[in-house]
Amino acid sequence: MKFGENLKRLRQEANLSQKQVADYLNVKIYTISDWERGRAEPSLDAFQKLCVLFDVASDEVLEIDNIEQREKLKIEMNIKK
Repeated sequence: MKFGENLKRLRQEANLSQKQVADYLNVKIYTISDWERGRAEPSLDAFQKLCVLFDVASDEVLEIDNIEQREKLKIEMNIKK
């Protein structure tokens, strides 16, 4: 699952509309839509506010919750140990 899919899932689980999330973050509704569709990514500040809004750790939103996933990302990003 990708960030946008996770964001949409968290928003729906919290019974919030895109407009409600947009209002909380002080962004336009299309911004939330773009994030959920993978067309754009939030700023670090907005990402932190999303974590607070949904009361989740950043790893849960990004789904980087184990060593195997972290290693896979390192390989994809060509990061050497």
